[in-house]
Amino acid sequence: MERQQLARRYLDGQMGRRVFLRRLVGFGVALPAAIAYADLLRADPAAAAFYDYYIGVQDFSYFPALQKTMFVGQVIEWGFQGSSYTHSTTDPTQVIDSGFKAQWNVYDATMPFSGTFHYHCAETTHPANPMKGTIKVPMSVSPASGPLTTTFTLGWSQISGDPAHSFDVQRKRPSDTTWQNWITGTLDRGIQYTPIAKGTYSFRTRTRSTGPGKTSGWSPARKILVT
Repeated sequence: MERQQLARRYLDGQMGRRVFLRRLVGFGVALPAAIAYADLLRADPAAAAFYDYYIGVQDFSYFPALQKTMFVGQVIEWGFQGSSYTHSTTDPTQVIDSGFKAQWNVYDATMPFSGTFHYHCAETTHPANPMKGTIKVPMSVSPASGPLTTTFTLGWSQISGDPAHSFDVQRKRPSDTTWQNWITGTLDRGIQYTPIAKGTYSFRTRTRSTGPGKTSGWSPARKILVT
């Protein structure tokens, strides 16, 4: 059963709260986030829309504060439960930008680019309790291994030619001991790559916002093995 169907059965009274929470945890949702989502659904049934990951927003915290996606293009939903303040999810590259949301609102964002995105709450009236979160989105590599003549496909974006964002790519060849700059400021969504030596190659990317000139952190590293 998909999570959207699960939420609908819960809202229709076909499933109790305890069973609903157990099923959410079975999908990989942290228990505090599952409890917050169940509360949110009761307050706003329209929040049962599809998402891949759920993050709760309370006064002074996001939970989980660190979320890793499986690949580019997955949807993250933030559910706002904080009652004392309006809050936001805001990252410098503007990939994540909810604006201010009151209690029981939600914000969905598709993560179209790879990188490590550090976001925060832009509310200025609680500086003693800063709110920070991180989303890690890996690039794609295919295949994972192959002989020396293999052409590998490396991807870091769902969108090609987006003027608002460009991408930097670093690699580490078998002979390298540190990361090396490889591609800078590309608008392409990926590249075809044929290595010239056997061994393990590592790659990572980051997203650059061409407007404010801000960058994400580097994505989790992906590897290929050339045999």
